[in-house]
Amino acid sequence: MGQIAKGTPCSVQGCTGEAVRSLAAKRVGFTDIEAGRGGRVYLCRTHYKAHKKQTGDARRVERWRWNS
Repeated sequence: MGQIAKGTPCSVQGCTGEAVRSLAAKRVGFTDIEAGRGGRVYLCRTHYKAHKKQTGDARRVERWRWNS
């Protein structure tokens, strides 16, 4: 059973939401995060959405690089 299914809280300081996604800590651009076990960061729905908005252009370029 994974950490998300166990009800892990969001890793962003001051957030009490329940995590819905787990990402590598080096890929997350937030400055106020607490890295979890093994360098994983757990994000709630609102912080995951903010992460996607911040990294949208970089992810698009990365996909182009892999697809060419």
